[in-house]
Amino acid sequence: MRNTNFVTNPLARPIAVTSLKEQAMADALTYFPSGKLSRFEIILVQEGHYDIEVNGYPLQLTTHTACFLIPGQFRLAAISENVKGFHISISEEYFHLTLNQGLQQFYHSNFLAHPWCCKLDKEKASLLELILSVIQREASARQGIILGWLKVLLEYFEWEHTEAIIEFPPRRDQEISRQFFKLLADHFTMQKRVSYYARSLSLTPSHLNQVIKRISGYTASYHIQRCIIMEAKRRALDGDKSMKEISYALGFDDISHFSKYFKNNTGVSFSSFKKLVDNQQ
Repeated sequence: MRNTNFVTNPLARPIAVTSLKEQAMADALTYFPSGKLSRFEIILVQEGHYDIEVNGYPLQLTTHTACFLIPGQFRLAAISENVKGFHISISEEYFHLTLNQGLQQFYHSNFLAHPWCCKLDKEKASLLELILSVIQREASARQGIILGWLKVLLEYFEWEHTEAIIEFPPRRDQEISRQFFKLLADHFTMQKRVSYYARSLSLTPSHLNQVIKRISGYTASYHIQRCIIMEAKRRALDGDKSMKEISYALGFDDISHFSKYFKNNTGVSFSSFKKLVDNQQ
């Protein structure tokens, strides 16, 4: 049975930017349904406050505070009616198509177990507001333009990472998760089995799968498959790479094996996906 988590959906909205004021209802507080996030989220509070709980960590975001959340985290939030700011939702597929493996590993290593929040000075807050305003205005633009602005936004957050305002105590599962994602970013093209990563961390494959699922909501094997598929799609977006070149770059000696692997995990052939990408450029 194919893994439908990686199915290509050309209709999925890659990025959505809305104002926090629009999200607030007539009541004094508006509560979002609790549950596991399926998309990346960025919250920027310009004025007022925004109460949020992520993976059991209660936070209050105040003026000029930004917070970055990723899929797999459990989020419950409440917005005061007079809050002003932005809420950004990014599809997981577009996130991974935008970033190289190094930046993907950076985000998963630093933000997976708990939220990342930072206090911005007025100048940096204004810059972020400008970026978000442009993305909101260009949301219906062609794929290449959207991906370009998304990359600017995510690289901005990497730049600001050193300004994190919340310190979270390390936990054993979090450290295993951090080490796993670092290994994965370095070796996923040649090492596609959970057993390799488990052995490197002195764990059994079953234990590693359990730990990564507790932290991220998905097993280690899922993340390995996701890395391979997303990297294949990212390389396809470059436009000048053939299926043979991409399959070899991802550690597949047999192009037919790569073709089968891609279709089993996405529901479409690589050739069909490439044609879809070319039509959307």
